Amino acid sequence: METTHKIRLIIWETGGLLKPTGKSKESLIEFIAALRPEYRTALLGKTWTDLRQALVQDWRMAGAFDTLLLNISGVPDVNSPQLYLQAAASLDAEPREIVVIGASEGGVSGARSAGLHAICFETPAQIGSELLEMLWKE
Repeated sequence: METTHKIRLIIWETGGLLKPTGKSKESLIEFIAALRPEYRTALLGKTWTDLRQALVQDWRMAGAFDTLLLNISGVPDVNSPQLYLQAAASLDAEPREIVVIGASEGGVSGARSAGLHAICFETPAQIGSELLEMLWKE
């Protein structure tokens, strides 16, 4: 996918962060943190009420994100383009300036329908490779 506007923000859906374990999760957290400050990073979690606690205490990854977008209301599910449009608005960014790392094909489809770039998370190595390729093309 060729970009026509500089990407400046990367949003991670919480589901993608649950997939890796052990060293893979640690490597993923380090990768996300290394994107900053050149890129803003945000974590999108629609209805997980104790996510903030899990990020800080259990996963020790809250510092990897500039912004936590938690409990966005009025949106039916992660497949809804409206979720991503609300996220972009709350982050003061144009949809074309954002890459979403989605946990499912439905979420990726919803993000793309809203005009955001999107990659479906499979493995930390795959996401790192695809994201870096996308960022270097701009």
